[in-house]
Amino acid sequence: MLESKKINIDYAKEILSDHYDEYENNQHLNGSSICKHGELEHEEGARYSFYPYGCTDGKVLNYEMAINMNFIGRFGSSCGRIFNAHQFIKKHPKFKYMEKYLPNFPYTKWVTIKH
Repeated sequence: MLESKKINIDYAKEILSDHYDEYENNQHLNGSSICKHGELEHEEGARYSFYPYGCTDGKVLNYEMAINMNFIGRFGSSCGRIFNAHQFIKKHPKFKYMEKYLPNFPYTKWVTIKH
């Protein structure tokens, strides 16, 4: 259970990067957490095991930033995890049909976007 915190920019980034799985009651990179890593999730016999889905960016802002039309964002997973499409398809060839559409998500830092 999370300790009581006021939501601020740093805490909002932490929330978007969260890997806590309520079903398994632990930290786990899969499709059941806020950060979403469906490409790591295997369910025996499931049609969508290892399906490459999840969050592909994160954005946070506070009241002052909203007034000024600014925000802080990160491209790729909110946790910063790298996704290499070529390696993924090599490991899971059933998704080869996605090859020309599936992008890489390199590590990126949180940056401030100003209007």
